[in-house]
Amino acid sequence: MKTKLLIFLLFSGTTVLAQKTDPADKKIVIGIVNRFFEALEKKDTALYGSLVMHNAQIWVSRKRNDSLLTPMRSFAEDIQKLPFYKETLFEKAFSYEVSLHQHIAVVWAPYSFHLNTSLSHCGIDVFTLLKTAAGWKIVSAVYTVEPDACAELRKTSSSSL
Repeated sequence: MKTKLLIFLLFSGTTVLAQKTDPADKKIVIGIVNRFFEALEKKDTALYGSLVMHNAQIWVSRKRNDSLLTPMRSFAEDIQKLPFYKETLFEKAFSYEVSLHQHIAVVWAPYSFHLNTSLSHCGIDVFTLLKTAAGWKIVSAVYTVEPDACAELRKTSSSSL
């Protein structure tokens, strides 16, 4: 009887430990976001496609006059258009806040976006990722477009580090 109880406790403890989030996952998730930015800059559709789920979505929040525009598109649409951009797309995060729970991650990242070498805008990126059998994958992204917010977002980012 004691042997059966001991075996049960050993296996149930293993299950509990397996459900905890690995601290290394935070670095991995940030690496996925940075590789996403790299794929944009290099127009690398293979890399881009390897980082996202097949049906992942992108949402935008942009003020225009008195309206808030919130269009949605798929990452698949972006992958098809990426090689045809004439400009170099360069995006860089000022900082990262990562929340993890088991197989779900959310990354909050104030960023700047450049076309060639000219600043286009800044904003906030929010990436949602899932840990799959193939590793962490981006399942959604929401970002703001804030042309006049760069100084504020940089300042906020440096004070939160």
